[in-house]
Amino acid sequence: MRFKKVVFYGVQMEGESESLFLQFIKKHAKESKYRDDLDVLRTWLKKLGNEQGAKAWFFRNERAVLGLPPKQKYLETSCRIRLYCLRFNDRAVMLFGGGVKTTARAQDCPFVGPAFKRANQLGRAVDKAMKAKELCIDPEDGKLRFDANFKLYL
Repeated sequence: MRFKKVVFYGVQMEGESESLFLQFIKKHAKESKYRDDLDVLRTWLKKLGNEQGAKAWFFRNERAVLGLPPKQKYLETSCRIRLYCLRFNDRAVMLFGGGVKTTARAQDCPFVGPAFKRANQLGRAVDKAMKAKELCIDPEDGKLRFDANFKLYL
């Protein structure tokens, strides 16, 4: 997804037809009890993308990755959903999956735990790819640069 200030990149697992982010959105959009939570998340993605940029303070620390929406102090309402991502700079964010968080620690939650673990695996794989220079940030525009056949290995 490309906005005025941020490009959000998706990750598509081998054998899947949609990105983890799109799968996450579709899954939770089906359940009406999570529509308000999804609206909060969509509002924040648009706000970051068009107005604020991907400023570090809007993201939650989630081990090797980050989470959205921001902490409660930035929200007008509560949000049970977490979306895991990797922020490269104010202009580039890689979106993974997420879920509904029902426990204090994401890794202990039966709903969001698997997405949390996968996102952290992907975050470590991205870090490894950046160190190997298979993936890099363009110094001029801040966007990700990679070969069309680029693959992450977990």
